[in-house]
Amino acid sequence: MANQLDIFTPIARSSDPVTSLVSERVTNATNRATDRMQMFIHVLYNPEHTMVELQQLLVDAGMKFYRVDTMGKRLSDLKQMGLVVNAGNRHCNQTGRLAGTWITTRREYPDGDAKLVS
Repeated sequence: MANQLDIFTPIARSSDPVTSLVSERVTNATNRATDRMQMFIHVLYNPEHTMVELQQLLVDAGMKFYRVDTMGKRLSDLKQMGLVVNAGNRHCNQTGRLAGTWITTRREYPDGDAKLVS
C-alpha cells in the first residue's frame, strides 16, 4: 500500500524530463479550466446557492469527490474573473451555517437578451 498512488501524488516528478513536467502543467491547467466551467454552469443554473450546496450538486451530477474539493478555489477564480458575485448570505441547506450565496454577473433571459448584474 505504501507504493500506491493517491490523488495528491504529482503527475510528474521534479527529476522527470521536461516534457513530463510540461504535460503535467497542461493537464492541471485543463482540469482547472474544466472545473471553472462546471462551477460556472452550476452557478448559472442554480443561482443563490452556497458553495457547499453547489459542491453537492456537482457530486450528484457525477463529479469525482477529489475534484469537488477544489471547487471553492474555482469559485474564487470565477469571482476574480468577474463572472460571479456574492448574492448575500443565508443558512446553508447542507451545513446549517450562515454562508454566502452566488450568482453569475451575466444572465441570459428567454428573449435572448443578456443583462449584466451590477
